[in-house]
Amino acid sequence: MKRKWFPVLFLPLLLAAEDFEAYPDTAALRRVWQEFDAGNPAPDTVAIGALNGKAMQVTAARDYSILWRELANPFGAKAAGIKLAVKGDAANPADAVLTVAVRPEKGGADLGRMVIPLRSGGARTVTVPVAGLGKLDKFAVLLMFNKTGGTLAATVDDVAVAAAELLAVDGFAQAADSAALQQAWPGFDAGNPGPEQVAPATVDGRPAMRCVTGGRTYAAVKHEVKNPAPGRAAGLLIRLSGAPGNAKSGVIVFGARRDEGQPNFAEMQIVPTEKAGEYVLNSPEFAKLDRFLVVIAFHKTAGQFDVTIEKLAVQCLQ
Repeated sequence: MKRKWFPVLFLPLLLAAEDFEAYPDTAALRRVWQEFDAGNPAPDTVAIGALNGKAMQVTAARDYSILWRELANPFGAKAAGIKLAVKGDAANPADAVLTVAVRPEKGGADLGRMVIPLRSGGARTVTVPVAGLGKLDKFAVLLMFNKTGGTLAATVDDVAVAAAELLAVDGFAQAADSAALQQAWPGFDAGNPGPEQVAPATVDGRPAMRCVTGGRTYAAVKHEVKNPAPGRAAGLLIRLSGAPGNAKSGVIVFGARRDEGQPNFAEMQIVPTEKAGEYVLNSPEFAKLDRFLVVIAFHKTAGQFDVTIEKLAVQCLQ
């Protein structure tokens, strides 16, 4: 994507991708990619280099340095991460790394972070999952260069927003009846049974699953997922709603783990609302696994807890 520039000053419009092609010189590049603050300086050298065409080339003698800029989100709610091309150097210190962080603003909390080793002269494209990116119109990208001793060299190119592709893994469409659905979504184990009612439902013409917990204060279901996108999966999306009159104490713990004997590697608490909401677990673990286990636990102190799960899908970054 070519970038438009204001005349004379070469200040960029806030765009959705950074390919470095439009910078006429290093001075223009440095007006956009800036040091974080006086206590977090830029690398010793920041210049125009080459990777996939023009790129940003960095050398750092100090052990910690940082660059940042803002980017726009062109995909709206579908945005789920960023991708960038990175090249290190075989002569770099053994512990040389680039940490990529995405924040809602320069001084905000990290929404996504990935550490990339730089002790290699090979170029690669890296995808960083970013929780909540779809809610932002713009965001800050931070590039943090770390090492111990020596000099670090790195090249960065093609920083862009990655959209999400959703691959359904809930099995609702394949379950012909309640028995088949309960086989696909059984209680966790004998000591942690499922809700009293687990039955097929229909929402806007699409198959769903209704879980009703009555007398029990705790219930849990599990579902084994064959990963449809190993290497690309970045998260797990669930869409669900609660029934009117639900127990006020009702809360769901939505989690993913390698198998029954492991703790969740990603989890969140959800208080279902009557209007369906979508929630996403983000973790780099999803890309590493061929299979994983989804666990949904229903907690309450009294009353009935009636929840309809409309969708479960693996989120892949494109």
